[in-house]
Amino acid sequence: MKKNLLILIAMVVSGAAIAQPTLTQANNAYSVGNTLTLVSTTFPTPITTGANQTWNFGTVTPSGSSTLNFVAPSTLSSFSNFPTANVASTQSTPAAEQFYLSSPTSLEIVGSYLNNTPYIHTNPETYIQYPFTFGNTFTDTWALNYLSGLQFSRGGSTVVTAD
Repeated sequence: MKKNLLILIAMVVSGAAIAQPTLTQANNAYSVGNTLTLVSTTFPTPITTGANQTWNFGTVTPSGSSTLNFVAPSTLSSFSNFPTANVASTQSTPAAEQFYLSSPTSLEIVGSYLNNTPYIHTNPETYIQYPFTFGNTFTDTWALNYLSGLQFSRGGSTVVTAD
């Protein structure tokens, strides 16, 4: 849910001045020094999708929030687990670190560090592809490993659509 909310926030902020925003690395990527507040809520249903829709979130009540601070990955003690990352986020509640590879064509999650456990993506998860605009869609297959008493492997497929 938070991932969808993050993309929605990015699109709303990027689209403030134009009707159909196109997300690019230049106007949307996480950068060292950025701060982002994630707000938890329950979205009203149904939300109408498609072209020429106006959404009013004036009645949405936040139920909690968390702040992400974006830093150079090399400043974090768990960086050695994620050598391909070029930006990282930290948050205090819950205490977590997330590592990303940002490029002109995509933003990928290469791993996370939570509860002293590295979650290493053996196939990074593409968070967004660039350029990305209304009607675009992509499917990404990802996989990760972690050790929590036993060795675990997880994987999946994510479909992202701009609406």
